[in-house]
Amino acid sequence: MKELNATFREKKKSVAFEGMIITSDTAFFERLGWKKGEERPYAVMEFFNRCYEFALREIGYKGTDKNILSAVIHVDEKTPHLQLYYIPIVDTAKKKVYEKGSDGKVLRNEKGSPIQKKDEHSKSVYEYVPLEQPKLCSLDFWGERGGQLSYGNLQDSFNTNSRCNER
Repeated sequence: MKELNATFREKKKSVAFEGMIITSDTAFFERLGWKKGEERPYAVMEFFNRCYEFALREIGYKGTDKNILSAVIHVDEKTPHLQLYYIPIVDTAKKKVYEKGSDGKVLRNEKGSPIQKKDEHSKSVYEYVPLEQPKLCSLDFWGERGGQLSYGNLQDSFNTNSRCNER
């Protein structure tokens, strides 16, 4: 965080770092020549190298490893896997969008509070705005990647756009 000059507002439920595991089933690794207890075949290492490149594109800060705390390949368990820990750093923040009148001023309700803009489904509208300096924020990190759909989007991207599953 210090290298990135990132801010962090600590709260009771704040997330300081997150993890991810990338793997497949045992049969997949056996097709790549893996046998438990033996040296890792080149094909297995190449698979995990491509997976790490995918992780950098998807969760790396601006495509780099500056927010990656640890990335370790484990082959001592039933199935090989890449275990990765990272800090969810963003350089944008979610901001409410307010309704504006013809004069460009924010509209207010009878109590004087600004009226938040709604979409065609009556859901509040937000936008992401640039920050002066990066911040650690899991909510914004995953919000930028699709919010509640973010994990599914990440899995879909892994399966369709990564070279991890080539063989």
